[in-house]
Amino acid sequence: MSSSSQFDTLRVLQWNAGGLSQSKRMEILQTLGERDVDVFAIMEANLTDKNLKYYSFRGFSLYVLKKFRQVASGILIGVKRELTADFRINS
Repeated sequence: MSSSSQFDTLRVLQWNAGGLSQSKRMEILQTLGERDVDVFAIMEANLTDKNLKYYSFRGFSLYVLKKFRQVASGILIGVKRELTADFRINS
């Protein structure tokens, strides 16, 4: 072990999207790459079972709290695949 301290960093991105359009998805992808993000949470993603299959983020495992109201809701969480995640929703 060297005498200098080594710190691992975890980069987290949180964004209130107000809906996840294709253009916003492209903006998120660009930001994830530029900032070397490890975990992201997109609030008000408005994802349902029907449209979730159209969203993928290369290198990330996705977890979703689906849209449950007519207005903006739902959360999309992405975790880099090389990280371990245990995602649970307790009611």
